[in-house]
Amino acid sequence: MDVILVDVSDDVLRAAEAEIAQQLRHGRFMGAFPGSRATGTLTTTPSGEAAADAIAVIEAITADSSLKARMPAEVSGVVAPGTTMAPPWPHAASAGSRSYTTASMPLA
Repeated sequence: MDVILVDVSDDVLRAAEAEIAQQLRHGRFMGAFPGSRATGTLTTTPSGEAAADAIAVIEAITADSSLKARMPAEVSGVVAPGTTMAPPWPHAASAGSRSYTTASMPLA
């Protein structure tokens, strides 16, 4: 699975890349991933516009309420109608006049 990680801080993005790489190495070492499973890619960026081709968007902003309020409008303006948005952003649909669905998605 290819993943795009968006954050406004380059320091946070660099730290996330290192942490995710370490966790993947650990998981492989422990045999947590089937050997036949292909490894996806991780792309980090400070721009929500990178989500344009996403099939799902997962919002996990915790510390910045103004960013948490602003991000749905930014992302909803670039993703295709019907893109899965989690958690559901009811105000995002009105921001971009798009139809959104939400779903529970396994991450493993």
